Amino acid sequence: MSSSHPARPRRGAGAPPPLDPQRLVAKARLRCAQGLPICRRGEELKEAIQTHQVVVVAGETGSGKSTQLPKICLEAGLGLRGRIVCTQPRRIAALTVAERVMEELGPLGP
Repeated sequence: MSSSHPARPRRGAGAPPPLDPQRLVAKARLRCAQGLPICRRGEELKEAIQTHQVVVVAGETGSGKSTQLPKICLEAGLGLRGRIVCTQPRRIAALTVAERVMEELGPLGP
């Protein structure tokens, strides 16, 4: 009998320890850049994300959509068992955003 889900890889000696969801949420909350317009609406966005399957966010360039929304999603409880994906029109922009979010969240391991 075969399963429709692929087998999970076993954790090896070099594998990082699992992340603590509460720690991720706390870091996301603490690190929201308050000067950005999107953070002023953070609670409203979090509630919309928790309530609706699809949320469309439009804002000016530099308002924090790409860098702060992933953290708002973490705070809303998303991405703890999966991934949060933020698309960008160019590969270099996507890499830059990923690096920026990683830098803002800091080390997430123990």
